[in-house]
Amino acid sequence: MNYKDKLVGDVELAPDAPTWLVQLAGSLQNVDRDEYLKQIEDFNVSIKAQGRTQAVALARDLVVQFGLEKGDVFQSTRKTVVPAKYRDPATGKTWSGRGKAPVWLAGKDRAGFKV
Repeated sequence: MNYKDKLVGDVELAPDAPTWLVQLAGSLQNVDRDEYLKQIEDFNVSIKAQGRTQAVALARDLVVQFGLEKGDVFQSTRKTVVPAKYRDPATGKTWSGRGKAPVWLAGKDRAGFKV
């Protein structure tokens, strides 16, 4: 390892590479790649969990501070139920008039099927 030339093992770093990067590269020369990647992944999971915990705490504080309710923060994901406009007298099936017309109504006068 030569700090002056920024040569670490078989890796040549940029001439302006900071000393900490050269030292890190040198310390990783004898580290198993899979183990290194596992440690990085574990570190990322840990940081993400800490961030999530902090975000939840902040959100709870804001809910209390501003007296927010679920509907203030989250939009409803429920689909609006549209009442039926047409009914098939033979089967009792209905259609709201939205979307593609059902087979039992295709090509027929809809007035006779109104609910």
